[in-house]
Amino acid sequence: PVLLIHGVDDRRAPLVHAQRLCDAITAAGKACEHWFVPDEAHGFWDQQHRIELYERILTFLEAHLGAPPADR
Repeated sequence: PVLLIHGVDDRRAPLVHAQRLCDAITAAGKACEHWFVPDEAHGFWDQQHRIELYERILTFLEAHLGAPPADR
C-alpha cells in the first residue's frame, strides 16, 4: 500500500501528478491512500496540519507494519 500526502497549493509538484500516481497505483490493483491538504504547498507550515500529517503516517504504518512495542 502507498500513502500519498500532498499540498494542494504545491507549485513544484502539481497536485495532478499525485492524483495521477494514485490512480495508476489503484489501476494496478494496489492500495493507495491519499490526503490532499488544502492551504499547504511544498512542505507543511500549519502546525495542525503537521500534527495530522504525523498522526496519519503513524496510523498507516501501524495498519500495515504493526504497532510498535508497548515499551516505546
